Amino acid sequence: MSTQVGHGQQPDSSERTHAMLGERICHHRWQNGVQLWACPRPGRSVSMHLSVAAGALHRQIPGIELPAGTAHFLEHRLFEKQDGDLSARFAALGADIDAETGYTHTSFTCAVQPDAVDPSLRLMARLVQESYFPTEAVEREREIIQREIELYEDHLEWVAFHAATRALYANQPIAEDIAGTTQTLCSIDAETLNQAHTHLYGPDRIQLIIVGPVDNKETLDLVGELFGSTASCLNTNLTRPEPAKVVPRRIETSLAVSRPRLWLGLGAASPWDKPHQAMQRELHLEWVLDILLGGASPFFSQHYESALIDAESFGSEIYVDEPFSFCLIGGDTDDPQRLGETLLATLIDSQTPDQIRADVDRARRRAYGELVSSFEDDDSVREFIETAALRSCHPFDLVDLYLETDAEDLIATWDLTIRDREAAWAVVGPNVENRSGD
Repeated sequence: MSTQVGHGQQPDSSERTHAMLGERICHHRWQNGVQLWACPRPGRSVSMHLSVAAGALHRQIPGIELPAGTAHFLEHRLFEKQDGDLSARFAALGADIDAETGYTHTSFTCAVQPDAVDPSLRLMARLVQESYFPTEAVEREREIIQREIELYEDHLEWVAFHAATRALYANQPIAEDIAGTTQTLCSIDAETLNQAHTHLYGPDRIQLIIVGPVDNKETLDLVGELFGSTASCLNTNLTRPEPAKVVPRRIETSLAVSRPRLWLGLGAASPWDKPHQAMQRELHLEWVLDILLGGASPFFSQHYESALIDAESFGSEIYVDEPFSFCLIGGDTDDPQRLGETLLATLIDSQTPDQIRADVDRARRRAYGELVSSFEDDDSVREFIETAALRSCHPFDLVDLYLETDAEDLIATWDLTIRDREAAWAVVGPNVENRSGD
């Protein structure tokens, strides 16, 4: 059901209920571009999420190219306002606020009691709308972020991921640390942050997701008051991040860990022409890799028993967004070379289509069962809505993809994104010579 709420500062609104899940999602979009996704449901707390299309890859704004790490630096500085640190005010409300900068979005998330929704949402509005960047505070933050970067230099998960993106996308922004480097941090000053905030934090770049025991009308009015009446101060169309070009190579990095970590990277052009294509790509890759390499696969059984793979660390990660589409496959192993060669042989096996056809029903039941189970938790529902909304897809359309996807869809995605694709290699471990090769 879709209904028009009104004109002026009133949003265009729609409401859909999914019969099988028994869940209702309301979507509202104001004239200035702000969007709200509300899922009223019983519970003891409310999960709130605010996402801004301001990520590490948004480097080009009118009149300036932002240094690497600007979006992350800005996320850090937004908590301090002229009248104090907002983190303490969230804590006083019983809300634990969390922030994260990604490639294409910066996100702010908190869980609150129902009676604290109003003041918490007002704080979230201040968080993203007010800019306050005194020089002394910016210098102090620079030192904090530098220490954060140094801390992650010994973190296996981050070092391996960063090595994999550099192996896939040589000398491109996506291969750079989201937090920047010592050199780029020195180029970020108060004026840089002001420029970034002015251009990247407009209302047309903001989406809110609220899940839990809330009144839809009250939430709508509050979001309209705080966000819907904010005029967009810019009429410029920002340059979209350049599509990442896959340039696979091998990177080896030394790190003091007990066993080497291997990531194989496979990249392809992003399917962003139509919103549903990105969701389909992500879902298809999840199922294909589950069928070929997951816990129920012959590959997993054979190579777990031979100790080539480690059950706790072995797996895959899939990333599909407007500028990129890639997956990382691997884990800890005593023999990275043999694991990589075995993985590639399995991924391109000529019998793969038959294996997919034989196992697609099990993969669907497993994935759909996990989806339904996730609706028992507000944070999982919020993450599910976020996954779809940030790809311009209604969350219930994603549910339908689970039911409509068949083996031939999966085979087509395998053929396009995995078969005959040259892999990037990233090996991180003890006694590994630091080396980057073409």
